[in-house]
Amino acid sequence: MLLKVFPDRDALQDEDTDDDDDDNWGRDTSKPDTRALFRRECEAYAHLLHFGICKRRIVPNCYGRTTLSPGHIGKLVALPAASDTVCALPNEELPPKGILIEYFANAERLSHQNITPEVAQAALRALNAVHTGNVLHGDVHQRNILLLPDRRVVWIDFDCSCCDLVRELRDAWSYVLNDW
Repeated sequence: MLLKVFPDRDALQDEDTDDDDDDNWGRDTSKPDTRALFRRECEAYAHLLHFGICKRRIVPNCYGRTTLSPGHIGKLVALPAASDTVCALPNEELPPKGILIEYFANAERLSHQNITPEVAQAALRALNAVHTGNVLHGDVHQRNILLLPDRRVVWIDFDCSCCDLVRELRDAWSYVLNDW
């Protein structure tokens, strides 16, 4: 299991950036409100679970969400490989939130070195299945596609996703019907 942690603060307090990422060309690299990231990831997993997408094993299974207690934070900080972000959690004004998701041992991020036509097709089929769960990923990038040792493709990181497709469909239909 993997715990994805979201500090409970707005973007103005978050000065950590990924500017060294060489594939940000043309992308907005400013960090949004971590509360919004948590909310979007939770909503996406609610849809993915409801529509059976997690059971198809093309996205991680989600085991739930939590608010971390001071005891949880203390245990995370005590881990030998705790990141700087985790070590900063005790200084947060509000307790961080977390999502428990499936961990994939020995997974590789999709890259030009491991992609094949079959893997590319599997990735597109998996993304289409995510869409059938009324989830738009919102951050389609190779860093969010894992290739497992059995050559299975898994989409990860749904904190930029959008699940409000009903409003878009309603608006589209109203535009079309108003033109008739």
